[in-house]
Amino acid sequence: SLSAGIGEAVGRCAYSDTAVYELVAARLGVDCISKQRDLYRLRDAYYLMMDEIQKCHGANVEVYLYPAIPVSAAFEIGCRYMPAVFPHFHVMENMGRGGWSEACVIGG
Repeated sequence: SLSAGIGEAVGRCAYSDTAVYELVAARLGVDCISKQRDLYRLRDAYYLMMDEIQKCHGANVEVYLYPAIPVSAAFEIGCRYMPAVFPHFHVMENMGRGGWSEACVIGG
C-alpha cells in the first residue's frame, strides 16, 4: 500500500488459511515516491518481504499481489522480478464494486 490502503479489501478476499503481507508507505499517496532513494528503499523492503514469504511458506508458494502503488513502484517491482528466486505472482486488479480480478501472472 503506497498510494492507497488496501488491507481491509484484501482481508475480505483472503481465505482463512492465507497469510497476508502488506508493504506500507509511511505517507500514502501518489507522491510517496518522489526521489530515487525512495525507490531504493522500496526495493530493499520488497526483497526482505519476498525472503520472509519464502522462509515461511517455501519456494513453490504462489503470491496474490493486490497493488495500490504508483507506476514507478510497479515498474521497479516488475523489473526486479527474478524467476528463479521469487514466487509465482498473480497480480490482481481492483474492479471497484465488482471486487478483485486477476490482471496478469508473473513467473511460474
